Amino acid sequence: MVFSRGVIRKKPKIMYNNNLLDVCNEFVYLGIKLNCNGSLKKGLEYLSHQANNAMFSLLSKVRKLSLTIDTAMHLFECTVLPILLYGCEIWGHEDIKAANTLYLRFYKILLGLKKSSNTCLILGELGKLPLRSIINKRMIYFWAKLVLDDQHKLSGNILKWITTLKTNSGWCPSWLNFIHNTLDMAGLSQMWCTPNIFSANYIKKYFNLRSTDIAKQSWKSDVNNSSKCTIYKLIDKELVFENYLINLPWAVASTLCKFRTSNHSLPIETGRYTNTLRDNRLCLLCNKNLVGDEYHYVMVCDHFSDIRTKYISINENLSKLNVFKMLLLSKDRGEFIRLLKSLFENYFQTLLI
Repeated sequence: MVFSRGVIRKKPKIMYNNNLLDVCNEFVYLGIKLNCNGSLKKGLEYLSHQANNAMFSLLSKVRKLSLTIDTAMHLFECTVLPILLYGCEIWGHEDIKAANTLYLRFYKILLGLKKSSNTCLILGELGKLPLRSIINKRMIYFWAKLVLDDQHKLSGNILKWITTLKTNSGWCPSWLNFIHNTLDMAGLSQMWCTPNIFSANYIKKYFNLRSTDIAKQSWKSDVNNSSKCTIYKLIDKELVFENYLINLPWAVASTLCKFRTSNHSLPIETGRYTNTLRDNRLCLLCNKNLVGDEYHYVMVCDHFSDIRTKYISINENLSKLNVFKMLLLSKDRGEFIRLLKSLFENYFQTLLI
């Protein structure tokens, strides 16, 4: 294969042991599909296709064996994610949209949620970091090992050479530029300037801490800026796994998950499809002319007053908003089930997907 930015009109004739070698436009080498134009786009598509097949094979086994959510997630990280991220230390600076879509798709299918579900909510329920954060960690550790490796290795010498070019002439390949910018954004410019005073493991450990902290802060910011994350804002949600997903029967946990992630047909959600102003997405079951959101149906709507009295203990010293917050935060199995019963009684069950 001959690498070139443009189309090679006249392919060269290359002989080996008196045999004419075929000149191809793409080739799978060490698990990565290389293209003659130097682009890794087809290579990423190839990995995504392989990972997609592995993902559905895993999902089939999860359903067949009735595996728990945490077990399924662990298997995904051990079997599918290594395929999806194979060689990401090299191609991680490219557009990872296809890989990220598959990453989120698995979790959406696992939880039984819509394709359009908000990313913040998916990651929030499972306590997972964004795929970009995972890839960046691998890239920085790979770079650190190259910098501190025995300089007799070809890979180490190539890195030293292109780093010198970046310093002296300003020319820099996109991969190395990405490494530099990533360290700068993490506030670790010193590691770029003087990497030799650190060990590779120290760089890995310290960058992991910084990267995780940045990812969590970014997630929190996205939650605060999202109109779909009203429940998360109310309970001041952190990026941690929600234990109700494994502590409650799946039929109950699935319903609660849909409720928390806006996977329902309440007016607050359906109004988005018709571009109805938020204040005009009113409850149609009572005459209070209030927005039909999760809080309204559970704690306020007159249509469910009898059900509310039956299943939810309301302390007169607390506001209804605080009671709603306590229900969502409660670790008591009985309180969760009572809350879900209040959602499923009578006509309200038709509002949940």
